[in-house]
Amino acid sequence: MGDTARWAPLVLLLAAVAFWAYSLADFSRTPEREMRSYPRTVWLVILTFGSVLGSLAWWLIGRPPTRHE
Repeated sequence: MGDTARWAPLVLLLAAVAFWAYSLADFSRTPEREMRSYPRTVWLVILTFGSVLGSLAWWLIGRPPTRHE
């Protein structure tokens, strides 16, 4: 087995955990009035128990659109 095949799952896992942590940090800095579709407590449950899928949901349907000032 090559080195790439041995390390690829670990790199993928670390990337997923980093994405999840970044999503939680972004969520914690977002005011509730700017969140789309669900209230803060629902998003907290989705992000906590949904892991990477919850993070994807946050970025696609929960996070407020970015402002270009």
